[in-house]
Amino acid sequence: MEPETGDGCPAGRGAEQGWIRRALREAAGGTRVLVLHGEPGVGKSALITGAVAVARHEGFRTMETAGTPDAAVSALLAAAGQAPAELREPLERWLARERVPPGSAPPGPAVPGSATPQSAMPQSATPQSATPGSVALRLAVLAVVAALCRTGPLLIAVDDVPEQDPAVVGLLAFVVRRLRGERLLVMFTGRGPGVFEPVAGDATVHAVAPLSPVAAAGLLDGLPSVPVGPVRAAILRYGGGNPLGLTTLAGAAVNEGRRPDFRIEGSGLLARTFAPEFAGLPARTRTVLLFAAAAQDDAAASVLRAAGAGLADFRPAEDAGLVSVIAGRFTFRHPLAEAVCYFTAPMHERDTAHARLAALLPLDSPARDWHLAQLSTGAITAGALERAAGVATAAGRGLEAAALLQRAADAGASGVVVPRRAGEAGASGVVVPRRAAEAGASGVVVPRRTGDAGADGSATLRSAGGAAAREAARLYGRAAAEADRCGDLRWSHELWNRVTDLTDDPAVLAAALTGIGNRLMWQPAAPTVTLVEGLLAAGLDDRHLVRAMLAVAARAVFTDGDPAIVARLRNLVARATPIAAAPDPGGLPAEAADPGAPPAAGDTVDVHLALALAVADPAGWAAQHGPLRLSPLLQPLSGPAERVRLLSIAGAAWVSDDIEIAIDHYRRALAVVRADGSIGVHGTAVVATSEVLFDMGLFEEAATLLDAAEDTVGGDPAGPVRRAILAQRASSLIRRGDAGRARPLLAAAGDPGAAGNRFVRYLLLRASAQLAASEGDALTAYTNLVGVFQHDHYLLSQRSVIELAGLAIDAGTGEQALALLLAARERAGHPTARRRWSWDVAIDLLRLHTGDPSAESRLREALAAAGAQWPYEYAVTELRLAQALSAQRRRSEARPFLISALDVFVRIGAAREAALARERLRATGVRAQAAGAAAFETLTPQHQLIARLAAEGLSNRAIAQRFGLSPRTIGCYLYQIYPKLGIARRGQLRDVITPL
Repeated sequence: MEPETGDGCPAGRGAEQGWIRRALREAAGGTRVLVLHGEPGVGKSALITGAVAVARHEGFRTMETAGTPDAAVSALLAAAGQAPAELREPLERWLARERVPPGSAPPGPAVPGSATPQSAMPQSATPQSATPGSVALRLAVLAVVAALCRTGPLLIAVDDVPEQDPAVVGLLAFVVRRLRGERLLVMFTGRGPGVFEPVAGDATVHAVAPLSPVAAAGLLDGLPSVPVGPVRAAILRYGGGNPLGLTTLAGAAVNEGRRPDFRIEGSGLLARTFAPEFAGLPARTRTVLLFAAAAQDDAAASVLRAAGAGLADFRPAEDAGLVSVIAGRFTFRHPLAEAVCYFTAPMHERDTAHARLAALLPLDSPARDWHLAQLSTGAITAGALERAAGVATAAGRGLEAAALLQRAADAGASGVVVPRRAGEAGASGVVVPRRAAEAGASGVVVPRRTGDAGADGSATLRSAGGAAAREAARLYGRAAAEADRCGDLRWSHELWNRVTDLTDDPAVLAAALTGIGNRLMWQPAAPTVTLVEGLLAAGLDDRHLVRAMLAVAARAVFTDGDPAIVARLRNLVARATPIAAAPDPGGLPAEAADPGAPPAAGDTVDVHLALALAVADPAGWAAQHGPLRLSPLLQPLSGPAERVRLLSIAGAAWVSDDIEIAIDHYRRALAVVRADGSIGVHGTAVVATSEVLFDMGLFEEAATLLDAAEDTVGGDPAGPVRRAILAQRASSLIRRGDAGRARPLLAAAGDPGAAGNRFVRYLLLRASAQLAASEGDALTAYTNLVGVFQHDHYLLSQRSVIELAGLAIDAGTGEQALALLLAARERAGHPTARRRWSWDVAIDLLRLHTGDPSAESRLREALAAAGAQWPYEYAVTELRLAQALSAQRRRSEARPFLISALDVFVRIGAAREAALARERLRATGVRAQAAGAAAFETLTPQHQLIARLAAEGLSNRAIAQRFGLSPRTIGCYLYQIYPKLGIARRGQLRDVITPL
C-alpha cells in the first residue's frame, strides 16, 4: 500500500495527481474519460482511491467499482439510492439473473422489496441477454447515469479492468457517447491500453510508470518497520519502483546470515503477479534462470557454462517472456521476476550458482570477489569485500556497497569475516535500532577514550591493535558515507557510531565525518562545529580533509542559522585557512594563503572551501571574489566530484545572492542526483532550489518541483526536510491562489515552535503568515511573521523584510514593525547588496506609511535602480508605494506602479497579489482585465455554487447550512475563489460570474 500525500493521492504520484485534477476540472464543462494503465502492483488502485477523495472534496458524487459488469451495475444501484423504481428495476433484474448459477431456475424475488419472482416475469420485461453488450442493459445503465448527472457532477471510477473480459468498457463507452454535455468523468484503470479500445476516441490515456528511486525510498521510509542497511538495498534493487513489490519484499525479509534474504514462494503473490510462468518451466530452465539472476555482469555464455546448460534449456524462459538476451547478457523483464527466480531457490543452490560463476573469473577480478561475497558460508578477506563493494558502486548500488564495506570492517583485526549468528541484527538487519544515550540531538558522537567499551564490545579491538582498529574504522566510515549518500541516514548514524567506538585518530574520524553531511545538515550545528574544532586542535593537517570538514560544518550552520554559531564558523574558517590553503605534498603551489583570494579550479577541495567561505560571510565572499561567472570554480569536474561541485557552487551562489548561477547549478545538480541515486541529498536540494525559484518569481516551476518532492524525504512526519517541503508547498499554493489546499499541509507540518532548527521554523512561520493574510487576517499574519525575527536565521529572515512591512501596513502596526526592523537590521551586520536593497525598501515603506515624506523619493530611486532579477519583491514594493500614493489621493501617480505590479504578478502566477492589484487599479479609475467569466468556468462545481450564492447576498452561515459545512469553511472557500477570479472581495463576484 502506498502512503498518501496531503492531497489524497499516493506518494510519488505528483504527475498522476495532476492528470486527475485536470480531468475533474474539464469534466465540469462536459463528459471526459481518463484511462490510467500500468504494470500490476504499480499503484493504480491507490490512484483510484485518491481520485475519489479529491472528487468528493471538489463536490462530485462518486461511484467506485471493480472492472466487471456485475460490479459496475451493483455500484450504480448503490449510487442511485432512492432513484425511481422504473430506473432501478431493469438493473436489479439483470443483476439477479447474472448471479444465478448456470442451469438453475432464478429463485425468489429478484431483489429485496420486489414481490415478483424473476421466473414469473414476462420475457419482455427482462433484458434480452445477460451479457453486458445487450442493448436493454446499456439503455438501463444510461438512464441511471443520466439521472445521477442531473443531481450534480459525477465520477465513475472503474478499477482494474480485466484483460480477458473488458466488457465494462464497452458498456460505459455507450453511456459516454450519449451524455457528452453532462458533468461526468469516467475513469478506468487496467494493465494495458488495448482493453480500452472502445473509448479510445474519447479518452485521455496515460501510462503509470514505476516510482522513481527517490520516491521508492520515501515509500520504504513510510512503512511501520523501516527497512535499513543491506535489506533496504536489496528491496530497492529488486522492487523496481513497484509499490506492491516494495512493500511485499519488506514484509518477506528475513535475517539469517551475512546477506539479505527473502521468503518468496513459487506459488506466492510475487510469483503469481510477476512470474506466473516460472513454476511451470522445466527444472533445467529454472536452473538457468537462477544462474542468470545470480549473475552480476556476466556474459550469457558464461552463465550457461556455469549452469551446465545450453540454449535449448534457456529457450522456454525466453518463449515465456521472462528473460531475454540483450547485448550478450541476460535481462529479466522485471526486477521482481528476477527476485522470484533467485529467492525461490534454496540457499545452497544460490551458493552453488555464485561459486560456479566465480570459478570462471580471474583470481584478481573484482567481479569474482563480488560473487564470493554472496556466499552464505566460507571466509573472505576484508580486501576482497572492499573490491566487491567497488563493483556494487560502479553498478549504481550504493547501499549494497555500504553493506559490503561494513562486512569488510567487521573482519576486524583478523581480516576474515565470520558469518553472524542467525537473529543478529548487524549488517543484514531489517531494522537497525538506535542506541540509547547517544550524544546530543545532532547524532555526532564525540570520540570515546581509548579503552572505553562501545555497544558492540569494540574496546577489545582497540586494545588488540591500533592499526587494525583504524582500518576497520576507515571501512565503517566509507560504509557510512555510502549509506548517507543513498539516503539511509539511520544506518549511516549506526555506522558512524562504530567509527567512534574504534578510533580517536583525527584523520580517520575526519574522513568519516565528511561522509555523513546529509544527516548532520538538519541537526543542531554546535556539536558538529565542536567536533571539527577538536579535530583541528588534535593536529589534523590534511588540506583535503580540512576543507571537506569545513563544508560539512558550513551546511549544518546554514540550516541551523543561529547567529552565534555563524560567528563560530567564521572563526573556524579563519583558523583552518592556513591548513586549507597549504600546498599538496607533491609540491603543487598553494591555491592561496590569503582567504580573500578565490580558490582555483581542481578537485572538490576547492568548492568545499568556497562553500564554507560563502556561508560564513556571504557579503564578504561576494565582495572579495567578484562575480562567480568569472570563477574557475565553474569548470565541470568528472564523476561524483561533479555532483559535489554543482551542489557546493549552487549553495555558495545562493547565500551570496548570485541567483542565476544558483538556479543553473541547482537544476543540474538535481538531474545528477536523480541519475546517480544520491537520495540522501535530494530532499535538501529540492528545498534549496525551491527557495531560489521563489526569489526569481518562478512559482510554477517551484510548484512542480515541490509537488513531486514531498514523498521523497521519507515517512517521518517530524523529519525536518519533510516539514520544510510541506511549508514550501503551502507557500506555493497560497501565492497561486489556492489557500484551501495549503491549510492541511501546514497542519501536517506541525507547530513552528517545535521546529528543530531556524530554517524550518522560518519556512513554517512564513507559510502561516501567508495563509492568514490570504484569509484577510492581517494582524495574525503579521504576528506570525514577527516570529521569524524573534529567533533570527542569519540569512533567511532578511528574505521576508518587505513582506513583513506590507503586513504591518495592513495590520496598522507600522511603528512597531519599524522599530523591530531597525533592530534586526543592526543585528544583520553587513548583508549582500541584494539584501541591503530589501532592508532599505522595507524600512522606507514603513517610514512612508508612518508619515515620513522623504521615504517616497528613496523608494522611487530604489525601484529605478533594481532590475527584474527579483520580480516578486519588486512588484510588492510597487504595490505598496502605490497604496501610499492612493491614500494621499494621488491616484494618477499610483496607476503606473499598479499596472507594472499587476503585469509582474500575472506573469509569475501570483494570483492573490494580482487580484489585489486589480482592485486597487479599479479604485484609481482603471478597469483592469480580470480573469472574469472564463475563470469562473474553471472553478469546481461546488465552488461555482458557493460563489453564486455569495453573489446573491447570502451570508457565509446561510451558505454553510446548505452544504452542511461550517461558516469558517465557507469563508476559506471564498478566499480561494477570489484570486482565481481576479477579484479581491465579495462585492465583485457579480462582475465575473457567468449567468445561468
